[in-house]
Amino acid sequence: MPISFNYPGALVNEFSVTRQLFGKEIEIAVRDLDGALVSGIIDDTYNEGMRLSRIFSVFDESSELSLLNKNRKASVSRELMYVISKSLGFSKMTRGEYDIGLGKLIQKRKNMEKEPELHCSYNDIDLRKNVIILKNENVMLDLGSIAKGYIADKMVECLKRQGVLAGLIDARGDIRVFGQHSQVIGIQHPRDRKSLIAQFNLRNSAVATSGDYNQCYGTFEKCHILNKKDAISVTVVAPSLMVADGFATALFVSAKKDRERILAENRAIKTMVIDEDLNLEYHNGFETLVNGR
Repeated sequence: MPISFNYPGALVNEFSVTRQLFGKEIEIAVRDLDGALVSGIIDDTYNEGMRLSRIFSVFDESSELSLLNKNRKASVSRELMYVISKSLGFSKMTRGEYDIGLGKLIQKRKNMEKEPELHCSYNDIDLRKNVIILKNENVMLDLGSIAKGYIADKMVECLKRQGVLAGLIDARGDIRVFGQHSQVIGIQHPRDRKSLIAQFNLRNSAVATSGDYNQCYGTFEKCHILNKKDAISVTVVAPSLMVADGFATALFVSAKKDRERILAENRAIKTMVIDEDLNLEYHNGFETLVNGR
């Protein structure tokens, strides 16, 4: 995983469960809660995550996203419309380097097949009130860079509605922490899976990392994220996991000059960038997290 966490000492009333979601395991942890209430609350939270995953999964042929890709035009849920509209905002921010419409290329890369020129882009995705139209036959939506964060945020909202004051969702290494307990976060070294390259405390925030090393196909250049530039790892701390996820990918696919422009326009996005020479760049105060200030 790009990110790992560990508890900073024994905590009273710490409850943690692991469940299957997003094709792998996630962790739901709650703190300072009566043990008699935990099981039902975690079940409700997990069910909300499962409900949302059935909207966004590109692997489930019956999901709302898959049906939109198949039918090319559909009335969609407010959840799907919201995430797609936010994704298009990242596409415009990066001048098209971040593009949710290139799902066919992502699929070809994962299958280690030749990647064709598709001549399509996010501009071929038309949003009209509650209707989405895919105007180019080559467009295939893939929301893997942002939907996981959105679902985790909604699971946190579910916990809070049921009275949970502190806890976390670990969505396969991208983490949302809420409440008064800080969490120790470790960032994996991008070229040495057995070590960490940085560590810091996280409180009432989310952290996500995009890198070329967690899922790659033959070489680091052929990672699961299209349009790789000079960065090999980008870690973002933001108020929500959807925002952290989206910015981590958007910054990863941006050249250095464009990254600096985006970060100058979004001062709340604390970021650590690692380049191919393993140099660490801190932006918007990320260094204060690492140095504990």
